[in-house]
Amino acid sequence: MIKFAARSAALVLLGAFTACSSGSFEGKLVDGLTGQPAADVTILARADGGDLTCQVREGKTDANGVFKLENTCSGAKYSLSPSDKNLLLVGAPAIEGGTPAAGQVEIKVWRANEGDGVYILQGTSLKPVSTYADIKKATLLGTQQEVRYPSTKPSKEETWNLIAPGEHLVLVGKRASSELQLVPAIENPEIKFNPEVEGDKFFTLGANWLYFGVEAKSETDYKVVEATIDASKVVSVAEGDRAVKYIGADALPKGKYFLAGPNDRRAYVVRFGDAAPAAPAEGAAPAEGAAPAEGAGK
Repeated sequence: MIKFAARSAALVLLGAFTACSSGSFEGKLVDGLTGQPAADVTILARADGGDLTCQVREGKTDANGVFKLENTCSGAKYSLSPSDKNLLLVGAPAIEGGTPAAGQVEIKVWRANEGDGVYILQGTSLKPVSTYADIKKATLLGTQQEVRYPSTKPSKEETWNLIAPGEHLVLVGKRASSELQLVPAIENPEIKFNPEVEGDKFFTLGANWLYFGVEAKSETDYKVVEATIDASKVVSVAEGDRAVKYIGADALPKGKYFLAGPNDRRAYVVRFGDAAPAAPAEGAAPAEGAAPAEGAGK
C-alpha cells in the first residue's frame, strides 16, 4: 500500500512537470566585436520564481553559435546568462516559459572579466594588465603648468603592454571605462621645474624622461598633446552594473601611452602597434634607462 502511494505521488509529480514544461527557445550567440558565431558557450535560463522543477534550463552553443532551451514552464519568465562569468550578454530577451520557439533569436556576447580592471583581449582570452609606476607631479619653472610623470622610467620595450593588430585594450567596470584616459608618453630634453625643496632654485629629472602629454623644448617652450582616438574603433557596452570599453589596436596612432584617471596615483603603460597609423612627430617616443625619478636640486 505504501509502495503504491509513493508510486502514485511520483507519477503525479512527473505529470505536472511534463504538463508545465512544454516551451522552448532557440538562439544564436555571436561575438559582439567580430560578429562571428560563439561556439561552445553554455547558456543558463533562470526563472523568477515558481516551481523548483522549473528554475533553471541549460543549453550549449554548437559550432554555428546556435543553442536551444527545452521544457520551459508556462507562467515562468526566464532571464538568460552565460555560465562563464567572464562573458557578458547584452540585450538578451526575457523568455516566456511554455511557449514554443518563434524562430532563432540572435544575441551578442562580450568577453569581459568579472572583476574590474584593465585587460588586453587577444583572440578569445583576456590578459590582465597591472599598473606600472606611481604618478608624480610637478609644475614647470615659473608657470602654473602641471606635469605628470612616472616615478620610474620604463626601460625595456616589453615593459609597454602591446596592443597588437586585431587586439583590443579592454577597460572593465564603471570607473575604468569612464575615468581612465590614454595620454601620449612623450620624451623630453632636460626641463626645469619649480623647486620642491626650500632654498633650491629649481629641480630637474634630467634629459629624456617621459611625461604625460606635455611636449617641452624648455620650461617656457611647451605644449600639451592629447591622444587622437578614432571613436569609430571604440565600443562601449553596459549591462546593469557592468560597463566595458573596447579600444581597438587601430584606434590610436602608433606609439606609447600612459593610462590613468585624472587623480590616480598609479599608471598603466601601453603601446599601440602596427595596426595604427604613424604617430605625429610630437607623439610617444621610445624610452631608455630605468632609474627612479629623483629630482636634482640646483
